[in-house]
Amino acid sequence: MTVPDYSTRLAHTKKFGINSFSTLLLYDDVTAFPLTSTEGFIGYRNGRQLLVVFGEPICDPKDYRVAIQEFNAFCKTKGYQSIFICCGEKFKNEVEDLGFSSIRIGEDFIFDTASYAPKGDKGKMVRLARNHALRAGAVVKEYDCSKGPDLDLERELTEVSVRWLKKTARFKAHILGLNLFDHRELKRYFYAEVGGKPVAFITCIPIYGRDGVLLEDAIRDPHAPYGVIELITLTIIDDLKLHGGKMLTFGISPRLDVTTLSGPSRFVANVGVQVANKVFNLHKLYHFRNKFHATVAEPSYLLKYPEGFGLLDLARILTSF
Repeated sequence: MTVPDYSTRLAHTKKFGINSFSTLLLYDDVTAFPLTSTEGFIGYRNGRQLLVVFGEPICDPKDYRVAIQEFNAFCKTKGYQSIFICCGEKFKNEVEDLGFSSIRIGEDFIFDTASYAPKGDKGKMVRLARNHALRAGAVVKEYDCSKGPDLDLERELTEVSVRWLKKTARFKAHILGLNLFDHRELKRYFYAEVGGKPVAFITCIPIYGRDGVLLEDAIRDPHAPYGVIELITLTIIDDLKLHGGKMLTFGISPRLDVTTLSGPSRFVANVGVQVANKVFNLHKLYHFRNKFHATVAEPSYLLKYPEGFGLLDLARILTSF
C-alpha cells in the first residue's frame, strides 16, 4: 500500500464497508475524498471530467445525504460530473432526488453461506459442472501466502491469467485492473490443479461490514476442464460455512435496464447498453452467475450527477473503464 491515508481508509472500511466492492477502495489507483460532514470518505477514480465512484460513500448509512451533498458541492466547484456505480437500493432511494439520474445495471447475487447448497432442479447445472471438473481430475487447493509468497505458484497463476486475457480480451471489464498479488495480505486465493498444474483460480477479498467475501477475480485457462470455476466457488462456500463467514458474492452481475429514463437520455443509455453488451459479453456473464441461484439477488444501480445522459456523457462513461 502506497497511499498515505491507507490506515484511515482501512479503519473506515472495516467500520462502514457494506458494499461488495468497498475493500477495493483501499487500492492505490483510487482517490479518497475525505468527508468533513460525517466520518468516512468517498472513493473515486478520475476520468475525463468524470469522477467514477465505486459504491456508496464509506460512512454511516444515515449520513448518506449529507455526504453526497458535500461531494456534489465539491464536483460543482471543480467542474466535474460524477457517476456512482454498483450502488444498492437504499443508497439510491436516499439520494436520487439530489440531482441524479439512475439506471438499474444488474443484480448482486448474495450467497448465504450457512444455508446455500446447489440442490434440486435449480442446482442441477452447477452440480453437473462441478462433477465434470472432478471427473477430469481437478483438485482445489488454497494458496496460503501468510508466510511469504510462493513465486513459482504466482508465476503459474499469472500465466493462466495471461492466457485467459488473450482469449477473452476482458481486461477492460476489470474496473480497478487485474492486480492479482497486490495487497495479498487482504486476500485469499483458491486454485484448481489438474495433473499438478494450476488451471483456474479465484481471488477473494473481504467485505468487512457483512462478514463476507467478494470473489474479485475468477480466471480459468482456456484449456481448463469445464466446471472448474463452479468447483472452486462451491469449495469457497463450504470453507466459509465451516469457518463462520456469512456471505459471498461475485459482485455486480450486469443486466442493464433503462426503462426509468425517457427522451434523449433513454436513447443514449440504450446505445450504451448495446456497446457494453458487445464489448464485455454481459449476457454470458450474467447467465453464468445466475445459474447458481444464489440466496438473494440485490438490485445494483448506476447514478449520474448531474442528471441526464447525453452522447458526451456516454463517451466519458465508456472511456472511464
